Amino acid sequence: MFNWISIGSFFNFMTAFILGIFIYIKNKKLMVNKILSITCLFVGLWALGFFMMSTTSVKSSALFWARFMNMAALYIPILFLHFTVAFLEQDKIKKPIIISVYIFGTIIFIAAILFPQEFLNGVRRKIGHLPHLYYTDAPGILYGIYTALFFICVFYPIYLMFKARRTLTGFKGKQIKFFLISFTTGFVAGGSTFLLVYNIPFPPYTLPFTSLWTIFLAYTIIKYRALEIDTVIHQTILWVLLSMLVFIPIGLFLYFTRPWLNRLSFLPLTLIVTIVFFIYLYYYNKIQPRINHFFKRRKYNYQYILSNMASKFFTLMDVQTLSERFLYEISGILYLKNAVLFIIDKDENQYNLSSQKGYTVEADNVQDASFSFGETGRPVLTEKNMIKKDPIVRWLLQNKKVLEKVQIEINPVYKKSRDKMLRSFYKMNIELFIPILYQDNVYAILGLGQKQSLQSYKMKDIDILKKLGEDIGVIFYNAMHYESLVEIERIEREMDTGREIQLSLLPREIPDIKGLAVHGFLNPAKEIGGDYYDFIPIDIRHQYGIAIGDISGKGISAGLLMSMVKSAMLIFSQKERSPKQVLLKVNHLLHQYSEEDKFMTLLYLIWDDRNSQLNFSSAGHEHILVYKRTKKSVRAIPSGGTMAGIFPDISKMLKEKAIKLDKGDKVLLYTDGCTDARNKKNEQYGLDNLMKCFQNNSDKQIKELISSIKKDIYLFMDSSAQFDDMTLVAMEAV
Repeated sequence: MFNWISIGSFFNFMTAFILGIFIYIKNKKLMVNKILSITCLFVGLWALGFFMMSTTSVKSSALFWARFMNMAALYIPILFLHFTVAFLEQDKIKKPIIISVYIFGTIIFIAAILFPQEFLNGVRRKIGHLPHLYYTDAPGILYGIYTALFFICVFYPIYLMFKARRTLTGFKGKQIKFFLISFTTGFVAGGSTFLLVYNIPFPPYTLPFTSLWTIFLAYTIIKYRALEIDTVIHQTILWVLLSMLVFIPIGLFLYFTRPWLNRLSFLPLTLIVTIVFFIYLYYYNKIQPRINHFFKRRKYNYQYILSNMASKFFTLMDVQTLSERFLYEISGILYLKNAVLFIIDKDENQYNLSSQKGYTVEADNVQDASFSFGETGRPVLTEKNMIKKDPIVRWLLQNKKVLEKVQIEINPVYKKSRDKMLRSFYKMNIELFIPILYQDNVYAILGLGQKQSLQSYKMKDIDILKKLGEDIGVIFYNAMHYESLVEIERIEREMDTGREIQLSLLPREIPDIKGLAVHGFLNPAKEIGGDYYDFIPIDIRHQYGIAIGDISGKGISAGLLMSMVKSAMLIFSQKERSPKQVLLKVNHLLHQYSEEDKFMTLLYLIWDDRNSQLNFSSAGHEHILVYKRTKKSVRAIPSGGTMAGIFPDISKMLKEKAIKLDKGDKVLLYTDGCTDARNKKNEQYGLDNLMKCFQNNSDKQIKELISSIKKDIYLFMDSSAQFDDMTLVAMEAV
């Protein structure tokens, strides 16, 4: 007959079977899941045996089911011990113990089959003082050994869990706590049957509470992600209900076919249990995907998020459009109830709300820090910005990884700052914040609320979202700096154009000067440099001008000044016969029209082929290097003077000198970019190296001479950056 004990046993049978299959299917890769799922199946077999024994009035049938349930119960504590050491990651240390109890339990199992009377001597009738049961076990000698093994394998893992609970915190600590509650409840409630076995007249009133262990275990899985299983509370309830639609008819079938089942041996009964298993497996594979779809539990492809998510937005350069599209996409993939996105402002002082989903946005004067809902049933969003002093923002800037609300709630590390840090989570109803990173800087903060399925975020989600924050960061950076990047690109194009114009101002052809061969080289450090050289034809017969200069600074302003000096030199050299007078006029022009911090060194030479002489004047330029063919030596002639553009009148500071050249003599002019060139050791090339290189290559033609000197300078620099313009002008008397 049915009574509250038999009904409790049948419910335990169903829930244990369902939970065991659920744990295995959800994550069958983990060993602990496999062990626990097998444990649940054995508990289900034990509960089925007790249900059948408690509802039969036939002694032979009661004896069969008594032996059936005890044989199943034999491995429950052994599997529990194995599960505990595996979950606590002590299976390698406790391996000898595990092997020993499995061997000992198997010996008892085999002995119980070979000598059944020594295991269970029979069943005792309990009508009268125990009206809830017809029969209970009558133990044999082996049963006492089995009982001792049972309690050893129960108390020892409970001790291990209790010991670990005192040292572990966070999710692991919470999981152990509820595992302790679950298994202790199950073993205390189920272990009450031993009282009847040993003739203690106490009915198993706690037996119906045996099913509580599955409830506590399911709670641990749902709430604290035990066994790396993610699930949904309300979907799980529906899942259980639909599963019961499969198992209830099976239970009714077992009850009404008891007379036939009582005549079955162990093998046919095992076959029936196997059929039940495959019926459930068929249900899960066919029905569960439809339930998942109904509750929007699509199993999204993590690789899709990583490889395709960022590429969708690569061409978006409007920050607002990018924010809205990104939030829309991620909300759809994860089925989010709500989400927010904050982007750093131009001054980088705070993060401003850029986009939101699933909120009722209310006026700024709403100051209630508690979580509430608007008229639409959506959460109220009152936060419009997150300042850098906010503890959440400070944490994200410092750690640059995903921050979970549950992490703050349960981790004792956040005990002092917990209330302040949780304020933003509660106000926005957010479960986790994700930093959007580029080059180790946080440019945006993404806040994700609950999933519509109430499914919690598991560790794999966290890792993927962290990677997504890093992948999408460059796109947000480009969008935020798009205008600046466009402006930089425009300037670079203008600089390239300016460089082309400036280089076009340099001598396009090597002039044919009577009695003098010339060649020049200029390499600016930037797109537009400040160096200058020119070969200037003069109206007077037998004369030709050569100029070289170095304008302070680089870039556009130096380039413009250089073009002005070139024009001035062309004009003034036609009117003035003296190099000094030309420089004085250029100085006056520079001082009058250039900026205060702009000045230049300038050297102007006039070649006179009648006497093979260079007349020159210098406004503070570098030395003139002269190679005398007869002496085969190089000497440096100080050019003298002061820089042009600083003073209105430098006539007293400039002098005019002459250099007499014989056939084969060479002259080298240079700017300080050559002598100041530095290598990786920060050593300067220097005047001595330049003179030495000039000396060593003095037998070459002037074009080859400049090429050799240039090569020697770059070899000295050894791929170091060029910080100043380099100009060389060589001449040879022919």
